Amino acid sequence: MEKQRAWAKRIEARRPVKIRELKASTRTLELVFFLRVTLLELTDSLLYQTGRRVSDLVRQAYEKTTTKQARSAADYRQRLLAIKMLVGEAERSAEERLAEIGKLLGDLPSKPAMSHAASVRETLTEDNQRIRALLTSLRELDFAGREAEPSLRQLALVTKLHDSGASELPRGSEVPASGSWHDLIENDDRKRALHALEASAITGLRKGLRRGSVWIHHSLSFRERDQLLIPSTQWENERDRHLSSLALPSTANAFIDRLSEHLKVNLAALDEAREAGRVTIGSDGTLHLSALEALPTDGLPRKTRDMLFKAIGTAQFADLIMEMDARTGFSAVLLARRARDANELVALYGALIAHGTEIDAKAVAAMIPQLDAAHISTLMRALEMPGRLARANDRVIEFQRTHTITELWGDGQRASSDSMSLDTSPTFSMPAPIPAAHPRGRNLYARAGPARNCVQPADRAQRATSWRRDRRRRAPQ
Repeated sequence: MEKQRAWAKRIEARRPVKIRELKASTRTLELVFFLRVTLLELTDSLLYQTGRRVSDLVRQAYEKTTTKQARSAADYRQRLLAIKMLVGEAERSAEERLAEIGKLLGDLPSKPAMSHAASVRETLTEDNQRIRALLTSLRELDFAGREAEPSLRQLALVTKLHDSGASELPRGSEVPASGSWHDLIENDDRKRALHALEASAITGLRKGLRRGSVWIHHSLSFRERDQLLIPSTQWENERDRHLSSLALPSTANAFIDRLSEHLKVNLAALDEAREAGRVTIGSDGTLHLSALEALPTDGLPRKTRDMLFKAIGTAQFADLIMEMDARTGFSAVLLARRARDANELVALYGALIAHGTEIDAKAVAAMIPQLDAAHISTLMRALEMPGRLARANDRVIEFQRTHTITELWGDGQRASSDSMSLDTSPTFSMPAPIPAAHPRGRNLYARAGPARNCVQPADRAQRATSWRRDRRRRAPQ
């Protein structure tokens, strides 16, 4: 798949006038892989937006149900107060008071009380127009799934009824519905029954896509589970090799026994720390470490830092990046040639800044005089070509290795990690607050492999490039 992405990206980074210079076979391969990758990404985007839309419809039904139940509770209390007042009116006969009580209770529904979830499902069926429009947008997709998957059978029945122009669910239809939807689908009002079938189909399809019982072949994230994993025949042939490379035993019991031994040793160490007073256990079972004692301040690193800054002096970032480019020539690696003029070189620096920060092409163009945002966007796409940023980063690292101080940084065999945070919805599984920006998000850790130094501006830009590209793919259009 990565090779197909690489072929597809060649079209994005090439000017249209250059296509005529390619061979027919190369042009055909690039076009085929570009169309395939685009189809996979658009399918993922459609299914992702559909899932978000279904969640939004369910949330709105939940809020409407909560409002209805609050109004019903207030009305119920008013009726009880009225009945209480009638009971206290001793001057009226019992027959008159019973007649008044009967009038108060005459318009109460006779059906039994439902749970909150059942009320939400009933409210969801009332939003049939938006649910039907959502189902119509999914009709062209070739869904597949496990045998006797209820959501696919419901979707096929709903599609058949829509094609025939039916507005009611025919009696005697064999509908594979779960117990929670059975009463609504078997309702005497066949129009409401059809609405319930549509709501059951769309919610069941969303759950099936998430748990893997429903899939679509032309997709990246919603493919069949066997396609996402190692093929069974390949796994049987290479299982021992994979287990050996991961230093894992061939059976689960041996692995669990080893974990159990480690757990016993660590629990014993925890008990020793508790007896020594280094760890305390609260009433809620939470472990609390004792306060750390501050080490004496060593002024030598601070003096060394001040001496280095004094020797270097004040430097502008623009001067720094041009000096580094003059010594390493990383711009020639990024462009795969030397820059034609100064404007193209400055636009390349702006593209690096845009990829490595939260700033977009328009904001970078606004900071740099006589620079066009379209030119920066073009070079940003050129930087996404596979391998360019890595090769440019290697140039900078080679230059850094020429300085004696880098010998104190180690040989790079121990990898370091850098944390990035992606904004998520509050309903996302296990969201974490981002202290700096306050929204909910999830942290991603990008590891720098061997032979990487502490200072890696180009490598960070490469990770930011991939992060922005993934956000554009998943962002709703």
